[in-house]
Amino acid sequence: MMDTTTLVVGQDVYMTSGVYSCKGNVVKVTPSGVEVLIPRRLPLERKELQRFDNKGKGSDAQGTFECGPWYIVGT
Repeated sequence: MMDTTTLVVGQDVYMTSGVYSCKGNVVKVTPSGVEVLIPRRLPLERKELQRFDNKGKGSDAQGTFECGPWYIVGT
């Protein structure tokens, strides 16, 4: 996990959920964490907005079925 208090809007971040990984872009920084926009992986998919706490842990409801929540692991 990563301390999200040092992140800024516009910064790219890398996330993992078990064996899965993806890259996103910080779109909002709040006192309680950050919001990250994940681009489409397939042409018909919508962009996804993920919320993370100050320790870089995402919501259980927005994680992967197999591996649980997303975690910000680096920039």
